[in-house]
Formats: sequence, structure tokens, C-alpha cells
Amino acid sequence: MSRTGYDEAKLQADALGFLRFSCAVFIIIFHYNKMTGGAHDDPRLPLYAWLRLPYVYGGELVELFFIVSGFVFCLFYKERIAKRAIGAGRFIIHRLGRLLPSYWLSTLVIVGAGFISRRVLGSFISFAGGSVRDLKSLPFDLLCLNFWDPVNGVAWYLAVNIICYALFFWFFRISNSAIRYSAVVISIAASVLYVVAGPGNSITNIARGIAAFGVGIGVAYVCSRSSGKKTVIITALVLLTATVVILCITRSFRWITEVFLLYPSVLILMTNWVPLRKIVSVKLFQTLGDYSYCIYICQTAVMGLIFLLGGVMGFNNWYTWYRQYVMTPDL
Repeated sequence: MSRTGYDEAKLQADALGFLRFSCAVFIIIFHYNKMTGGAHDDPRLPLYAWLRLPYVYGGELVELFFIVSGFVFCLFYKERIAKRAIGAGRFIIHRLGRLLPSYWLSTLVIVGAGFISRRVLGSFISFAGGSVRDLKSLPFDLLCLNFWDPVNGVAWYLAVNIICYALFFWFFRISNSAIRYSAVVISIAASVLYVVAGPGNSITNIARGIAAFGVGIGVAYVCSRSSGKKTVIITALVLLTATVVILCITRSFRWITEVFLLYPSVLILMTNWVPLRKIVSVKLFQTLGDYSYCIYICQTAVMGLIFLLGGVMGFNNWYTWYRQYVMTPDL
């Protein structure tokens, strides 16, 4: 990658810092009910009046998080992989070295907190995933191979990223045309699987992540191949207009509309429209973006420690600590 190309990629990635951080926070708040067992729209959730949007709709941003991952991945690695400037081993160390240490640490924290809760509170913590009571699957968890019932609920996110890295590393090695066509074909195939099979199981959730990651690669490729900024901005406005038209007709957001129209338009505008890019590229947002993956990966451990602390401090029924917030001791 030339110095000019790297500088432009860095500017575009920096412009997404605030978006990545916001996605991570919204998704974590959305996952709060995984700890409590309550509904996403339960008004008894802490600060529900203020946080209703992420509580109820935060899960919609999971795809955007994957799209951003694919976008950034393509910006920094497409050319280097295609020109064999980086080998498979070095690439694996680069990418997994960013994700796995936080994941391993958070998983061990979850296991430790679970057994402490058993000793102190008389019951295991039931985390967003499998129960700490059964550690037979822990080796699979640590290797990100447990898609069905992980101790750490973010295991599937890492598993999807690893699958995407392997898929697109191979395609990037073939040719530039393979990048273009593979991103389209894989995204469409994964989307069809997700839409037809429906959400709620491990396989379709993996398809959901792969589809979004591929869309991010496609968006990055479009931005890099366009003849000028105006062309890219017009493309974003067309996608945004199509989103609004479909929304007016259907009266609801559809998964396909979000992944293939709305989110790509947001990415293009944030990374290529200079006035907006200057606003979202301030140093604070860049720093928050740098920590977004770590925050996302450690979410289950943080929530588990909060609930353990709540139990130790004597709140009623520790696993539904949020209900104490609204003074309902009968629950």
C-alpha cells in the first residue's frame, strides 16, 4: 500500500471511531437482558426512559458493527494481501492478536466470577451464553469453536470474524476481480440463508455476520474504485433515498434494507463527505473507536462482575438485580 493510500485509509478508519464506539455501547445495553432474563422492552430496566432506544433496538447495530469490520479490514489488508506483502501467519497474528487476549481474559473472569457467586451466593451466575456450571465446553470456548452454548456470549462474534478473515484472505490472494465478486456472492448467499432460515440459531447468526462483513468489503471496494468523491457521495444519497422510499412503502425497517442500503450509505457519508468526516474524526472519537472492540468483547465479564457485586452487597435475588432499581422486593 502506497503512503498516500495508507493515509487515506487511515483518515477513513479514524472517521468511523465514534460509530464503532456507539455501536458497541448500544449492543451492550441491548444485551443487558441476557443477564436478567427480562424482556428488552421491560420498563423496569435501569434508566429505561432514557435508554429505551438501545434497550429495544440496539441489536439492530450488530450488523453495522460487522460491516465496519469488513470495511476497515478491506481498507488496510486488501492491497497488502493481494501483493503478498503480508503472509498468512503474520496476518493471523495481526488480527487475532487484537481480539483474542481480551476475549480470553474476559472468559476467565466470567468463569472466576461464576464460581465465586456459587460460593458466596449459593448459585452460579447465568451469563449471556452457557452456564459456568458446566466447563466441558471451555476449551472450545477459548478456541472460538463453541457456536451453540458458549460460556462467553461474544464467542460467536469472534468465530464469525475468524471465518471472514479466512474466506476473504484467500479471495484477496487470487485477484482484484475475485474480491469484487466474492464479496457480492458471499453476502447474498449468507443473506438468503439468514432470511430463509430465520434468526435465533447459531448457523443463521453466523450467516448474518458473514453477510454484513462482506457488505463492508463491498462498500470499501466501491469507495476505492470510484472516480471521485462526488460519485461516492451520489451513490450514498441514492442508497439513502432508496431506504426512505422502502420505509415509506413497508412502514418498517427490513433486515435487507438496513444491511444493503442504510448502513452502506452511512459508512460512505462518514468516510467520504469531508465536512462530516472532520466532525467525527476528532481525537476523542478516534480514541473511543480504538477501544470499541475491547469494550464489546469484555461486555459479558463486566456485566457478570456487576451482578456479582450486586449480590454480595445484599440486593434481593442477585440475578435480577435490575428489579431492585425500581423497588420491587416481591420479585
